[in-house]
Amino acid sequence: MAQCSLPGFEFEPLYHRKVVANFSQNPISSDGGGLLLREADRVTGLCKLLAACFQDFRSASQIEHSVKDLIRQGLFAIALGYKDLISHDALRHDPLHGNQEGRFFNGFYNHYCYLPLYLFCGEFLLAVNLRRSSIDASHGTVEALTTIVKRIR
Repeated sequence: MAQCSLPGFEFEPLYHRKVVANFSQNPISSDGGGLLLREADRVTGLCKLLAACFQDFRSASQIEHSVKDLIRQGLFAIALGYKDLISHDALRHDPLHGNQEGRFFNGFYNHYCYLPLYLFCGEFLLAVNLRRSSIDASHGTVEALTTIVKRIR
């Protein structure tokens, strides 16, 4: 394996957290290039320029993601080696619409769905567990927190 002589460099902060590329350890993420893409897009404004080429006919009150964000997601995914965006849409929609094995009808939501468990520390996501909705909302919380606390210690 080639040795990198660059000691490291800083990216734009992410949610007020310092982001530093450091090449002194073994690789720990295959998607670290996403930070470089984000930085290149910030400097060049490419996604903003591309988004300006489109006219958005969607109802403004129902828009969750801007055209620029959709373009950014597509470009970054392809640049990171993801095959296509069809799988992204399937991953995003299946749990919400209950089209996967293990989904159950939830009376509170009046829909077939899952009951995901999200664990945050402030604004930072620490863990996600996609759970069936036939359980109590707190089920698995203690176990998940125990695992995280052990890793922190």
